[in-house]
Formats: sequence, C-alpha cells, structure tokens
Amino acid sequence: MDRMVKTNLMALFALTLIILSPQEVPAQSNSLNGDNPEVGEDTVFFDCPNEYGIQGLGEHYPEFPGGEDALIRFITDNTVYPQTAIDDSITGKVLAVFVVNTDGSVDDIRIYRGIRSDIDSACYRVIKAMPDWKPGGLVRKAGKGFYLTKYRISYSLPIMFTLDTLTTRQGIIITPKRKPEHGTTH
Repeated sequence: MDRMVKTNLMALFALTLIILSPQEVPAQSNSLNGDNPEVGEDTVFFDCPNEYGIQGLGEHYPEFPGGEDALIRFITDNTVYPQTAIDDSITGKVLAVFVVNTDGSVDDIRIYRGIRSDIDSACYRVIKAMPDWKPGGLVRKAGKGFYLTKYRISYSLPIMFTLDTLTTRQGIIITPKRKPEHGTTH
C-alpha cells in the first residue's frame, strides 16, 4: 500500500504542464543567437557545467522553498481539518491544481477533484498562503552559451484527509489536530 501511495504521489507531481507564456529574461547580446527567436538583445547567457548541479538543456520544474519535504511540512502544519468534516467522518483525497508564475507567485488555484466544500476550502486557503516558489523554466542553448526561458507552470497537489491518526502512508496526509487539554494544573 505504501508503495502504491508513493507511486501515485510521484505520478501526480510528474503531471506538470507547461503553460505557454514565456517571459523575456534580461540579457546581454543577441549575437550568435542562430535561428532562435527567443534569444533577444537582452538575453543573459551563462555556462552550464554539470558540476554545479544544473543538468543542462531541458525543463526545470518550480521548487518550493526548502524542497519537497518543506512543502509537505507546510501543507500539513497549515491545513486545518474542518471540525464539521471530522464530526461527519468525511475522509478522502483532494486534488488541487495551481500555477507557479514566472516570478514564483502562486496563482489560478483550482480544486480539480474535491471531497466537500469545507475541506476543499481548507486546501484552497493553504495553497493561497504559500510563500513564493523558485520559478520553473526551460534551459536552452545558443551559440554563446545557455539561457533560461521562464514559464508559468501548472502544478498538481494531492492532499489526503484521514481520521486514522496511526496512518503510515507517505505523502501529504491531514489528520485532526489534537486540542490542548484544559484544566490541568501542576
């Protein structure tokens, strides 16, 4: 079961779509740009050696500050399981979709598959409260070197709501938060 949940979570993260809206990147020169119309006179070129962790040409997906573990921690710490859903024993998975803009801000939040309005609203609120991401884009090569074209990229986020506080599944799992005990004195 754990492997299936992890596989499903990874598959949903991989379902990232590039929304075609490139943004010009400030740069230096358009010489040696070949036939590529995206290389303008303001394009900044950079060396792209693999020893710095940049894999070269290809897509670079948006990144939450601190990485995937920080994203999971942010969602679980900031999502409140609605008391009405707890009282009605409502559980399930919400699939939220949003766009990470070229400046890293989060926009166009949609609940692609919801459970119930109160739970869906909790997911919407936590995504709206996210800090700016490191934006994604496409690294390309021209005669002078490599350059980055930033894109708005759609991101899918599955959030599981469960009343089972002993769950061992991986992913973003929201369980009811414990209320502090009142009336205890020492």
